[in-house]
Amino acid sequence: MRFLKFKVENYRAIENASIDINNNKLIPIIGINESGKTSALYAILAFHKQKDDFAPEKNNAGGHLNYDNKYYIGRETKTSYIKADILLERKEEIDDIADKIGLPRGGEVESQMLSHLSQDFEKIIPITLCRELKRGDDGVVATRYFVEGVKIPDEQNQKFAEVLYDHTPHILYFKTFENEIDHPITIPKTYLDGKDTSKNKEWRDLLQEIFKNATKKTIGEEYTIENFLALEDQSDKQGSVINAINQQLNNDIMTEWKRLSQDGKAPSDDNFGNLSLNIKYRPNNAEGVPEFTIKIIDSIQGQTPKEFSINDRSTGLRWFFNFIIKLKYNFHYKNSGALFLLDEPGSNLHSTAQQGLLNKLSELSKQQNPIIFGTHSEDLLDPDIINVACVKIAKRDGHKVFIKNFNKAGVTMNEGAWTPLFRALHLKAGFERFTDVTVIITEGITDYYFFRMLQTYSALINKSFRFIPGTGASQLKDLISIAIASSERYLVLLDSDEAGKTAYSKYADFFEAEEAKKIFKYETPYKNDNVVLEDFLSENDSNKLKGITEVEVLKYAIVALYHCGDPEKIKCFIETLDDETKDNLSKVLAKISALEIAKLRPGMAN
Repeated sequence: MRFLKFKVENYRAIENASIDINNNKLIPIIGINESGKTSALYAILAFHKQKDDFAPEKNNAGGHLNYDNKYYIGRETKTSYIKADILLERKEEIDDIADKIGLPRGGEVESQMLSHLSQDFEKIIPITLCRELKRGDDGVVATRYFVEGVKIPDEQNQKFAEVLYDHTPHILYFKTFENEIDHPITIPKTYLDGKDTSKNKEWRDLLQEIFKNATKKTIGEEYTIENFLALEDQSDKQGSVINAINQQLNNDIMTEWKRLSQDGKAPSDDNFGNLSLNIKYRPNNAEGVPEFTIKIIDSIQGQTPKEFSINDRSTGLRWFFNFIIKLKYNFHYKNSGALFLLDEPGSNLHSTAQQGLLNKLSELSKQQNPIIFGTHSEDLLDPDIINVACVKIAKRDGHKVFIKNFNKAGVTMNEGAWTPLFRALHLKAGFERFTDVTVIITEGITDYYFFRMLQTYSALINKSFRFIPGTGASQLKDLISIAIASSERYLVLLDSDEAGKTAYSKYADFFEAEEAKKIFKYETPYKNDNVVLEDFLSENDSNKLKGITEVEVLKYAIVALYHCGDPEKIKCFIETLDDETKDNLSKVLAKISALEIAKLRPGMAN
């Protein structure tokens, strides 16, 4: 089973929002501080009853079940609903559910479940599993599960819902500053007897998985903590088990930590190689129970290695240690998969390490583990990894929070929520070489995307020309300077609006008249003033593009098409541009074509 969509109703300031998952595996929610990103993650976490005692906020176990809207004083207490559209993927799963609720075979409900096996979303009859949060007169939040969209008798509905829930993927939440690590990890008799209900049980369970996983991989024999403790009279063998575990921990965690610096786009000092992990065992602590501690060993060349508690290391390393440990050794999701919720992942990591972390998240998400994460870091929004169409925008308006798709958010580019996304788009597109190529500098990122699609999917622009995106009409001086010094020939494209005219005059004065000939202000055969990119597309093509991308703002529709991940869709749009659009483009395309003539006839002015 997997989740297709979450719908949130009356949870804190979110009155109604949905987050599509479907085939999107890596889903960022971006927004400025206090915009509602964390509330959206808490809401999804509240769907998962196994996390009801979890404390996403320090010392506030179960606090995420508090769904009151604190921005709206005097608001009536409402029932909150967290709903998930689910997809049943295996016949065995359907048979198990039918058997457990005593469902008549061959009936309408079974046929509905079987429709999911087709994987044809037009034929699938949706099933929505809902969790209700309702505060009683005593102030306690009561919960129940039920199913929508299924014709089943009321008396069977809740049982059906509970059985469905048992098949849902596990939900793992990683909070922003999850820095404190249980230190030490004690093993009381209640844990060994299976009666441990304390908050420390999570780390004991993780240690148990570390023991089983590491010993099976390194010495070929699986040891549990109980097996290990039973070796109390064989200290050498206990030492061998601990050594095997330390070897595997370093392979699983410190190797990944080192990779963070190597996978990013920017270089960084390789200073991670001196760190290693070391589990230490103490048979009887002051309370008379076994305990384990996890230490960091920092081996500086020429000096005696220094030993540190994990909690004494950087917040970035502590966050990553938490993340990888709970990722690799969490037994809860081994059979059912998992949905990961990350709140500002790696916010304490250097930008290069964040780029490496994004690669790790992408790798993880491809293993049928969708990831929803809140961020305002451009380093976690690389458009080569993140499908822009999957980006969600969190925005608070008064006492309400809205979670909308990038293509339907309806906000302008200069709003805070968009800043990291557009910085990421500019950053990624801008790293291209100028040397010994024909360069075309566009005023902005949208122009870059439009002309790159024309170049890639039509014969209108020479394939060897290199487009470079600027960051606005007034910010091109450095790019022009590099183009003059390094490229074979270049052309600058500007809107002919007021900003474009002002920029043209500035560059003509700075670079003098000869270089001004290489700057082209947009024109059409019918208009040579105040022409912007959007003017090139006919009304028919503009409406067609908005329909394809489901984006109302034309500029954003161009961005969405470029990043849609479907080359056939882009090709179809470009190849079917109508005659009016091609006519509007004729002057700028003629100017670009002149570069090709100049290439064939050196010395010819642009």
